[in-house]
Amino acid sequence: MEPESIVTHKAENLANYNAILPSKTLLVGDVHSAKDDALLRRLGVTHIVSCGFDKKFARKTSSLGTRHCMCINIPDLPSSNLLWYLPRATSFIESALDNGGIVLIHCVHGQSRSCAVCVAYLMRKSIQCGNVSAGSVNDTIDQISAGMKSMGKGEGGNVHQCKSGAKTTKINNNLASIGHISGVELLHECYEFVQSSRPSMAINPGFVRQLEMFRRMGCGLDKQQHDCKGESGNCNLKTPPKSRSYAAFRAFRSKTEYGERCSVSKFFPTSILSSSSSDSTKVNRCKKCRVSLFSGDNIVSKWTESDNIALPVCDYWKDSAGGKEFASLMSSRINGQNTSKSKLFAGELKNACLKTSFMQVEPIDWMKIQMRSGIEKEDEYLQPNGKLMCPGCNTKLGNWDWHHSDPYNAIFIQTSKVD
Repeated sequence: MEPESIVTHKAENLANYNAILPSKTLLVGDVHSAKDDALLRRLGVTHIVSCGFDKKFARKTSSLGTRHCMCINIPDLPSSNLLWYLPRATSFIESALDNGGIVLIHCVHGQSRSCAVCVAYLMRKSIQCGNVSAGSVNDTIDQISAGMKSMGKGEGGNVHQCKSGAKTTKINNNLASIGHISGVELLHECYEFVQSSRPSMAINPGFVRQLEMFRRMGCGLDKQQHDCKGESGNCNLKTPPKSRSYAAFRAFRSKTEYGERCSVSKFFPTSILSSSSSDSTKVNRCKKCRVSLFSGDNIVSKWTESDNIALPVCDYWKDSAGGKEFASLMSSRINGQNTSKSKLFAGELKNACLKTSFMQVEPIDWMKIQMRSGIEKEDEYLQPNGKLMCPGCNTKLGNWDWHHSDPYNAIFIQTSKVD
C-alpha cells in the first residue's frame, strides 16, 4: 500500500496533514490543519482529536463548523500521562468512523501525540477484528475502510450492523484467543503503518511505552465490571478491572495525579479484594497478623530491559537529549537504582531495595490514612513519602515515595513481609 504523500494546503498557513487510511477518513496533521476552516470543510472533517490544547481552542475549532472535538491537553514529554486518555480517545475515533465521520487527529507538529493516538486506535481496531497475527494490520485497514462496523459480514458479503451484545461477545472471544495480550508485534506493525503514511512521525519514547501498556490492557476492550455489595449490604459497587495491566494503569494515573496536585483521588478498595486461590488473584496477607493487604491483581508487573529493547523507537528520539535522559531513567529504574528527589528518604529506600526483594503495588485504600498522617482533615494532600505499616499489627511492610524516579509507580512492599 503506497503511503499518502504530505499535502500542503495554503503555503502561508503551513498546514500539512496525511491520510492514514486509503479511504481518507482518518487524518493526522499539525495545528495549522486544525485552524484552517477551508481545509477542514474541503476534507469533510466532522471530528477532531486535539492533542496539547485546551477546551478554549476546541471551542474555536468547533465553531468553525459542525464538528465534535476531544481535547488531550498534555505536553509532549515522556512523563506525560497519555495512557489515561487513550481508552476515551480511541473510542471517540471508533464511534466517529463507524458513523461515517471523518477524523482529524492533530497536535502542534503532528509528530508525537497525534501519531501515538492514531497507533492506539489501529491496535484497538486490530484486536476488535481479531487481526493480531503477523502481517494482519493491513486486513484491519481494509476492514475499517470498507466500513465494517460489526467486524463481520452478512450473507452475500454485505456489511451489517451488529447488535451490541454480539459485538461484545466477538471482542471477548478475540481477547480470550490471544490471552488478553497480543504480541508486541502488533504495536510494531501499527507503529510502522502510521509511520509509512506519516513520514514525519516521531513519537516520544514515554508514549511508546504507554502504547505498550495500552496493548497489554487489551486496548481498553477487556474491562470486566463486577457487581459486589457495599459495606452497608444494600448497594452495588462497580469494581475496577482486575488485572496486573490495569494495576499498572492505575498506579501510573495516581503518580501523575500526585505530581499535578499533591493528592490522589482513587484508591483500590480493600473490601473487594479477590479471595480466589489462583496465582493471579491470590490475596497477600501480613505474615504476622494475617490481615488482607492486596491481591495479585494489584501488583504492578516489573518492567525489564528486554521489554525496553522490544519497543519501537524513532531515530529522532534515540539521538535527542530527552530520549537519552528517558532511556537513562528507565535503565536506572530497572537496575534498582533510586534518584528520588527526597534525598533523606531515598537512601533508606535504596538500601531496602538492595537488601531485599520488593513488589510494586497500586494505591490501596488502607494506605490512604497513613499517607494523610499529619495532614489537616479539610486538606486532600498526601505526604510525599513515608513508611507503610500493616493496618492490623503496625509492622513495617515497605515504603512509598511519590517523588521516586520511577515515573510509573510509587509504592514498594517487601516480599518478606507478606505471603
